[in-house]
Amino acid sequence: MTKHIHDDSAIPRRIPAKPSEGQISERIEAVISSDNVQDAVLAAVALVPVVGGSIATWIGQKMQREAYARVFAMLQELSAKVERLHGDGITLQLDEEFAELVTSLMPIVARTRNEQKRHRYAALLANAATRHTAEERDEALVMAQVLDQLEYRHVALLDYLMRLPASQEFHGLWRGNRTIEVSLSDFDDYEGVLLLHMQALGLLELNSFRQSTDPVRGAGELRINARGLQFHRWITEAGPSERNA
Repeated sequence: MTKHIHDDSAIPRRIPAKPSEGQISERIEAVISSDNVQDAVLAAVALVPVVGGSIATWIGQKMQREAYARVFAMLQELSAKVERLHGDGITLQLDEEFAELVTSLMPIVARTRNEQKRHRYAALLANAATRHTAEERDEALVMAQVLDQLEYRHVALLDYLMRLPASQEFHGLWRGNRTIEVSLSDFDDYEGVLLLHMQALGLLELNSFRQSTDPVRGAGELRINARGLQFHRWITEAGPSERNA
């Protein structure tokens, strides 16, 4: 018999109004404690099945508790990030649309086992709190969906590429491109697969590789395009100078 999330033996039915550490702003607290976000948390965790005999039931309950813990930890981190932004004097837009964005990410966060990826969802939502148009909020959701398609090794590799010196670079506020001269023989086989996957997702372009029979092992230009730069900025916590730019 299915054991529902509302059973007393499962996880708590509501997230505590305040995290145990620190003090969050009233507005972000209102977002997190709103019925829509709370219900989305419960619905996301309830997607984890609890069926079968005693062992299967125990495993399912454990998975539900872990999913709840993932969401709760991410929301605590988001609260801390928003509080820091507020302390830096950044104008925040913690409105109904922001609450809807937080709600839409709950199922993704609940099933994301990698803690580092969950940190990136918190960074994305904190960045979204500083963006005030419907178009920017829609873009945040698209970038969250892109992140959902990646392993954390994709993100770590993109971080590494962003640290390499660029042979050509143009940056607007949220547009631009970054070209890097690379020898892809410096990357291992799996990293080559990650690069090709990010190219398929439209985050970067591998150009002018001399070994046409084996493009992953060639040498040439790697361009992080506008979409790739957008994605990286959404999932990266900005420093104070960038926030105030």
